[in-house]
Parts: sequence; C-alpha cells; structure tokens
Amino acid sequence: MIANRLFRLQGLQASLVVQRSSYCNGIVNQVKKLSSQDVQHLQDIHEFRIEITGHSPAYLRYNKKPGEEIDLYTTVVPTSLEGNGVAKILTKAALQFAREEDLPVRPTCWYVEGFLKRNPQQDLKIIQLQK
Repeated sequence: MIANRLFRLQGLQASLVVQRSSYCNGIVNQVKKLSSQDVQHLQDIHEFRIEITGHSPAYLRYNKKPGEEIDLYTTVVPTSLEGNGVAKILTKAALQFAREEDLPVRPTCWYVEGFLKRNPQQDLKIIQLQK
C-alpha cells in the first residue's frame, strides 16, 4: 500500500516536471520571438512595456526632462519571465527612443547601468552617476 502511494506520488511528480518543462519552453519560444518592435511606448505614463499572455507586464519606467535628459530609473520583469532577455529588449527600446529624441541618458536603474557597461553606446551621451 505504501509502495503503491509512493509510486503514484513519483508519477505525479514526474508529470508536474514534464508540464513545467513544456510551460517553460513555451515561454522561451514566445520571448525568443520578441524584439524592440513588440515594445509598447506609453509616453503619457513614461513607460516602455511588453505584454505576454498569461504574465504580468514587464516594463521600464523613466522620467524625461524635455530637451535635457531621460532618466531610466526602474525595470521590472515578472519572475515567470526572468532570465529570458526581456529587460534587454526594453532597454534597447528605451535607448533607441533617447537616440531619436537626442537625449542624454541617466541610467539610475541598476539593470540599465549594467547593460550600458556591457554594451557601450558610442552614439549616446551617458550621464555618469555619482557614487
């Protein structure tokens, strides 16, 4: 009896692992297809956003001083989408906007700051943060 229950539990656990694996692969496939074209720019609320069905939106928020600078201050990616390059896509969209508007970038968000260190942008003026 105990062996039978254990076997059913192991079967259930294996089934959950397979379902989770399929679910994760589906997310990865959805995210791999994303590009800056999939980013919504909601200028009225100063936000770049990506929405994927079944997940909370991922977003990058900013403050903009017209004609002066853009401060990229926070990037949020739901736990279910972490590690799939979503923050990178949002950051690229925000940097492209800064280029188009000819605005210097203040990277107060830790992710954006790290992205710029790993991927220098020669055609953008980056405002270095005081530490």
